[in-house]
Amino acid sequence: MASAVHAQGATDDYTRLVGTNSYSDFRAAYNPDVMAGSGNVVTLRTRHSGLSAAKLKLFLPPGTISFRTSIITYRVNQPGRVAARLNTLPETSAAQVVPDPSGLFDSRKTLEKLRAGQEVKVYAPEESGVLVLSDADSGNRTPASEGGYVYMNFFDIPGQRFLSFDTVVEVDRTCYQNWFSNAAWDAGGNPSSQATHACSGSSGGGDSSSPTTLAGITPSVTSWKPGQSNIINVVPSPANATLPACTSSKPDLLSPTQNSDGRTAQFTVQPGAITANTSVILQCGGKTATVRLEAPATSNLATISPADVELSTDSNGNAILKVIIQHKTADVGPNKKVSYWVGAVRPAHPFFGPEELFYLTPASEGFYQWAQLATPSPVSVVFAKDRFLVQNSQELIVPLGFKKADFAGFGITIHFGYQQENKDFQVIEYYWDSTK
Repeated sequence: MASAVHAQGATDDYTRLVGTNSYSDFRAAYNPDVMAGSGNVVTLRTRHSGLSAAKLKLFLPPGTISFRTSIITYRVNQPGRVAARLNTLPETSAAQVVPDPSGLFDSRKTLEKLRAGQEVKVYAPEESGVLVLSDADSGNRTPASEGGYVYMNFFDIPGQRFLSFDTVVEVDRTCYQNWFSNAAWDAGGNPSSQATHACSGSSGGGDSSSPTTLAGITPSVTSWKPGQSNIINVVPSPANATLPACTSSKPDLLSPTQNSDGRTAQFTVQPGAITANTSVILQCGGKTATVRLEAPATSNLATISPADVELSTDSNGNAILKVIIQHKTADVGPNKKVSYWVGAVRPAHPFFGPEELFYLTPASEGFYQWAQLATPSPVSVVFAKDRFLVQNSQELIVPLGFKKADFAGFGITIHFGYQQENKDFQVIEYYWDSTK
């Protein structure tokens, strides 16, 4: 991997991706002694929802074999643009991220390009709903001798927020274990961006030799928004100091749910109790940190409650979803209309290729078919067009055409969107997961 120049902490304002909706303590999240995997391969996963940060970074350990992303965005009239680089901050400007005129961009080669020191640029067209940065290259699984952070600068995020942002990194277990046992960490228990990381360990940076006196405490997030994980972890600074017992100034909003074990403490956000934006002070042994909690925004968008989704089957055993969509009173009226879209997202797969999005659309009277967007206008794949919106509750009967097990085998999720006359297309923040 390219490692001649490392991103310096003073200029590194990239948000770190660790685990599930976590942003710190790689060392605790990915201990090789408890990591799952197949044979001599361990798999490091992250899953984040509701991300709005435009600059993100992910650590690719020594021994990395493959790196793939699954990024789902809002299907709005806005492109997606990202520039990514390994060990060095991207230098590309937004104006330089344009559609590939050759149409030959191969996301399976992203890791190979990053290792070679190249800057990878990806453009996703308007209303695409996905941004494919990297897929696994099944033909090249040579473990990397060095590791480092891949820095991803998203110039445009459709809808200003990611619906979901997942990553999967496969790593050679032997190399990873050797590095992990001799790694250099920063104060939050994360691989130091100032060090060189190889199978034998790290050199040239980290806080491994820092004094054990507690200098401060570091929460996994300092600003919490609805939609993020309700779990906030607190770790000591430096990482090898002992973390005393911790308390919250407002336990009704942010309550301690796991006392300190010397390395970490856990707090849980109580979303239902947050009625206004407020700051909570966390204290551990005289050291404090502040976490700002944001109250849920008053939304004018339609919603689907999981309790209002029923799964049944037709005479052939194919899945049928009955979905109740709740519209706001201000959107309802005797002359108002609404159209609905139903989409299926198949995640990226080493055999079947990059992530794909399909739409359920009428084929003939009473029959539906899955199709992909063939024209720039999403009207061509509308599920139900121009329904009169005369009451808040609207029922959709969605014949999926396949058995639930067929969808589950590919990890397919079903998504919903709608548009009222003369208004923007909206994605409903609910999806049906076939695997659950």
